Amino acid sequence: MDTNFTLPDSENGNGRKPSVFAASFLFLLAGMGKLVGEYVAWPFVFLAGRLFGGVDAGAQSQLTQFLYYILFVALPVMLYARRDPGIASHLRIEPLKGRVAALSVLTAAVAVLFINCVSQLWFILIQCMGGTIPASGVAVPTTVRGLASAVILSAVLPGICEELLFRGLMLSAWEERGSLRAVTTVSLLFTLLHGNLLGIPSEFICGVLLACIVISSGSLFAGMVFHTVFNSTLLIASYWARTVETDAEAAAYTGALSLLPFLLGALLFGSILMFLMRRFRALRLRDGRKTFGVPPCPERPVRMSELVVQISGIIVASVWYVIDLFRISGFLQ
Repeated sequence: MDTNFTLPDSENGNGRKPSVFAASFLFLLAGMGKLVGEYVAWPFVFLAGRLFGGVDAGAQSQLTQFLYYILFVALPVMLYARRDPGIASHLRIEPLKGRVAALSVLTAAVAVLFINCVSQLWFILIQCMGGTIPASGVAVPTTVRGLASAVILSAVLPGICEELLFRGLMLSAWEERGSLRAVTTVSLLFTLLHGNLLGIPSEFICGVLLACIVISSGSLFAGMVFHTVFNSTLLIASYWARTVETDAEAAAYTGALSLLPFLLGALLFGSILMFLMRRFRALRLRDGRKTFGVPPCPERPVRMSELVVQISGIIVASVWYVIDLFRISGFLQ
């Protein structure tokens, strides 16, 4: 990592950085939203049903997803930043240059190929350990209108809202302990919030890539572009295939020969990915800005309030992993 730790332009302001307590509390709030989102959305679903003569299960799910990202992910971050305008200066809300945006798009496309190979290896490992791979249950868009809705709700919306929370506020807050620890911690929490055992490798790798891109480019918008393109690519691929290959089918490869193509693919696309990640750093150097991280501040004792909120958030987010573990073990269908 570069030893030049000059703060980015957006972090040279006089405003205070987001606190770890606030970041932990907003993570807890997002985790709670996963549990109570359907109940919070019910009045809106009822109102929509009265206005439009009924709401089917698909529309209800979409409305719940929309309200979750707005009410439990994005809105708390914006309200917290509004309390102290100086906090917003630490979220890396900087203009995104065209070449950085193009690099983010290309990196996302390669990341899809790399993470697909890693995920297949993870499925094989689970199957070798005696686990069963349940069908993903992901609804596949079969019309252009359905694809557009899916892209907005499952790519654009999380690409903006999750980046505000994780690579915006939380990454900035945890950087008081150094960039390396911040990237690792935020990526682990990002993985945890998704609550999917089958997606642990892909979510964590994605989290690390996003954090490194945001830090290296100095712009949160680069992470938003990557995140949106990554999710959109998966959705478009599903749309063109017209059917999602179930996780069980994806994991139906056994033996050493089945490992070889995925190992080779992971090595190939991983190497390309590393090269592209270095380009973010090169572009920033070309602009005369040599910031890629911050050094850790002097260690301070962890406050009890921070610890309580952090543990609470982890427990809440872990509920979905317990459910997933039962499904993979075959106890739940």
